[in-house]
Amino acid sequence: MSGPAFVLAFVVLSAFRDVFFADALRSAPFFAVALIAFATCTAAFLLVALCERERTLRVVFADWRAFLLMNLFTACAWLQYFQSLRFLEPAVASVIAMPEPTANAQPASATVPPSPADRPVSATATRATRQSAIAA
Repeated sequence: MSGPAFVLAFVVLSAFRDVFFADALRSAPFFAVALIAFATCTAAFLLVALCERERTLRVVFADWRAFLLMNLFTACAWLQYFQSLRFLEPAVASVIAMPEPTANAQPASATVPPSPADRPVSATATRATRQSAIAA
């Protein structure tokens, strides 16, 4: 029963975050707010990584190109989200940028529908495939 409580807490806290950032971005310089947000997150996650294990950092820094590209695209997505908060209501910006609660750091433009190959196969199709494999 704790799962729905965690989802509800996430949604409520995300709404507070959106309203806070919308107000901050309308009253303060855009890049100052973005710098504070990114610096705080970077420091917090670096501290967690250092406290957890050095191995974690070695794995992260093993592939510099992937690490830099991942951070670049994530920063661009968050900057676009912050920019939308400046001009739109927080609820509208949140719906546009984050279509589902589990995709917090994923912008709507990155959501890809599943391909037909990813859809579950019916039991009838599975039986027919098995029978054709046995016949061969």
